[in-house]
Amino acid sequence: TYMIFAVSRTRRHVSRGLTSDVSGNAPVEYTATRQQFQFTRELSMLKLMLTGMNENTDISDTTTLGATTGTFTDRDSRNIGARLSYEYMPGNAWFAAVTYNTTGYHLPGGAARDAHGMDYKAGLEFDTARGLRGSIFGTYIHRTYGNGLSDTRRPYPGINLFWDATPVTTLSAWLDKSFYETGVTGAAGTVRTQRKLKHSFTDRVAGDISGGYNAYE
Repeated sequence: TYMIFAVSRTRRHVSRGLTSDVSGNAPVEYTATRQQFQFTRELSMLKLMLTGMNENTDISDTTTLGATTGTFTDRDSRNIGARLSYEYMPGNAWFAAVTYNTTGYHLPGGAARDAHGMDYKAGLEFDTARGLRGSIFGTYIHRTYGNGLSDTRRPYPGINLFWDATPVTTLSAWLDKSFYETGVTGAAGTVRTQRKLKHSFTDRVAGDISGGYNAYE
C-alpha cells in the first residue's frame, strides 16, 4: 500500500502562428496550479489504484485576449478515477478503469461554459517470454455540456506494443486517443499514433530515435 501527493505550479507559453488561430497570431501565457494524489493497494493478484486531480489555470497576459472569443480567462478542471487489475499470471493482467471529470471555463466578456463526463477503459496487459509486451484495450468517452453544445460519445480501440529486439534495443509503438476540452465552439479530441526506437549504445550511453503523428478532430 502506498500513497502519492503532489502540488505543482507551472507557466505555459502557447504560440499562435496564424491569424486564423484562436487569439490570432499573438502568444498566450497560462499559469496553472495543480494538486493531485494517488492511492495504490495490492492484494495478491488484485491491484487497486485511486487517483484525483484539481487544476486551476489562468491567463497571465490578458492583453492577448482583445475582443476574440474562444480563449478562456480561467479554467477549473477536476477528475477522480479508479483502476482495478487482476494479474492471472506474472506480467499478464485484465484491467478496467473509470474516470469522472468536470471542467468549467470563464470566457472573455463574462460568458461561461462547463462540461462533465466519464471515461471508461478496459483491456488486457500481456508480457510474453519472447520480449514482446504491451496492452490491448478499448475506451469509451462521454462528455455532456451545460451550454447547449452537442454531447460527445465515442468508442475507440487502442494498443501499446514493446518489443525487446536485443538486450539493448527496444522498439515501441502505440495507438491511443485522448480528449481535450477547448474554449472554442465544439469539442477537440486527439488521436495519437507514435513509434519509437530506443537503443542503448553502451551500459551508460543511450540514444533515442522517434517519430510521431498527431491528428486533431
